[in-house]
Amino acid sequence: MLALRISEAEIDWAVDQLQIEVVNSDQAHARQIGAIREATREAGLSLGDRACLALGLLRNATVVTSDKNFKTPKLGIDVKVFRSK
Repeated sequence: MLALRISEAEIDWAVDQLQIEVVNSDQAHARQIGAIREATREAGLSLGDRACLALGLLRNATVVTSDKNFKTPKLGIDVKVFRSK
């Protein structure tokens, strides 16, 4: 694993600047993560990837990612893939 050596203060600053909402998993979220495991297996998505998709499902929200594999499973939510160059 690559250590970027970013301080907690720098992380807090970035989260604040980007207005990122930090969401704690609850029982409903955990169940949804488990429920989509089979549907996401072939795409090779990780637990963290499934957590993002599950939150999108629970909130009926668009999921934005740079990982094109997120579009592979057909989960009934909008997934927008962007590429930065």
